[in-house]
Amino acid sequence: MRKDTGPVQQLEPLVSFPLPGKHLCGLAWDGESLWYSDGDAQRIFQINLEGKAVVRSIPCWDVRTGLAYDGQNLWQVAGRPKQLRCLDPLDGSVLRRIVLETEDATGIDVGDRDFWLGLRVQGLLQLRSLDEGDVLLEFQTEPDIAGLCQVNGLVWYCEYTQSLLIAFDSQRGEEKARYCVPGNPTGLTFDGNSFWYNNYRDKIISAVRLED
Repeated sequence: MRKDTGPVQQLEPLVSFPLPGKHLCGLAWDGESLWYSDGDAQRIFQINLEGKAVVRSIPCWDVRTGLAYDGQNLWQVAGRPKQLRCLDPLDGSVLRRIVLETEDATGIDVGDRDFWLGLRVQGLLQLRSLDEGDVLLEFQTEPDIAGLCQVNGLVWYCEYTQSLLIAFDSQRGEEKARYCVPGNPTGLTFDGNSFWYNNYRDKIISAVRLED
């Protein structure tokens, strides 16, 4: 459900820089550095923000859309048909797989016992169990949903076509806020201060920050 949140504010990037690869997919934050997945390179790259450089990379065949970090391991939407893979960040070895049973899956954010999943064309946010991937909750959102992450009890997601960053309150089942961002956003993550997103159109990563 959309709530009228007033005029849509334009957020301008604090910083932007190019990424390796040509098919910008997921983005995750591990507390110290960013992880970026690319569907063309079929790899996941660890990026040091201080030097804006790739520290190392791990293989992940058939990268598709979202990436997340659970505090220990990486989770990547990958494969055909799409599945959620739990990966060792040291070498990319697959520790576990969850079949998603939909090719519409995009952004993800993984917790201890469940994960949020975005469905792009349908415009849905789903909370699913990490046991078998069963749907626990489901909410209607804007279509063309891309990357997502949880911040301070809200689920934030990108809308690719309209270039939006949207906050969704899953407790109330309604949209709380929306902002415009430059380019077409795909992967999304939060480093504690700023949102980082992949700008697919311009093949760059950008950081934006909300005003207090």
